[in-house]
Amino acid sequence: MTSYSIYDFSGFDNIDILNGEGSALTLNIYDDYLDLVYNSDIFSDIYIQHMGNNLKSLIDNLSNCHDQLLKDINIISREEQLLLSDFCKGKTRKVNKDKTLSIGFREHAIIHPDAIAVDDGLEQISYGELEKSSNSIAYDLKENHGISLKDNIALMLPRTYHFPELVLALNKIGACFIPVDPLYPIKRIEHMLNISEAKSIITTKEFAQSYDFKINVICIDDLNDSEDVELEIIGNGEDLFSIMFTSGTTGLPKGVKVLNKQITLLSYSFKDIFNFSYGDVVGSYLSFSFIASSVIFYALFFGGCSGYSMKKSEKIVYC
Repeated sequence: MTSYSIYDFSGFDNIDILNGEGSALTLNIYDDYLDLVYNSDIFSDIYIQHMGNNLKSLIDNLSNCHDQLLKDINIISREEQLLLSDFCKGKTRKVNKDKTLSIGFREHAIIHPDAIAVDDGLEQISYGELEKSSNSIAYDLKENHGISLKDNIALMLPRTYHFPELVLALNKIGACFIPVDPLYPIKRIEHMLNISEAKSIITTKEFAQSYDFKINVICIDDLNDSEDVELEIIGNGEDLFSIMFTSGTTGLPKGVKVLNKQITLLSYSFKDIFNFSYGDVVGSYLSFSFIASSVIFYALFFGGCSGYSMKKSEKIVYC
């Protein structure tokens, strides 16, 4: 590629736009140059300049790197790489990546057992209560349902404290959870269960009767949550925390593996960005199937409260 040019068409009354009337951005490709035509009412000049530089850099790199894999080729210009490098420079901290959610939660349950961990709008459950019940459920799942380290388990549950309770239980025995929204179409649910290779699904009796699941079904009502057991937490930062699925707007939903260490690192970032501290409340209205709903676990990692009902008297980070 020898050159490229940029034109702003916002000031023209009559112009032939190849992508349709009102198009905001058009790229015309010729033998030895590119035309990038844009609407400056929508895009800033700097934004377009960076886009043009990145396009030129990408094409030049592709032309000169015939023996390289696509994943090894830079898709942005050197100038933008330097900008991103400077932007991302900040304070660093040493983090124990093997400190999983359940380990962080247990630390706070020991120190502040009476602090509220989850408020689902109907019930409040303390750190001590949630630690005990999740230990009991984890033991039951391991000993009586054959769930163990590295198993993938789907969760289809209503928006109650039982969801984080089951997440903690699974995390304590090294299993991975797949959140399944009961409002999803059955075809999408079946796709998620197949792609994730879910061993079992934990749900309510009501949901179990409404769906014809092709995998093992465990009803949460049948799990023992009242046994007082000492449970050793297993698993490390490299083990799977969850498998989250994309929205599927470009086709079938795609499963994304989330590691324990990623939840740990995101929890620390969340704490720094939002100045989160012990006792603060994180309110979430999102479906548990969205990755952004993981903020409720960041709160539990640092001794905060996960709230599904919003109370104006409390400090809340809306997500």
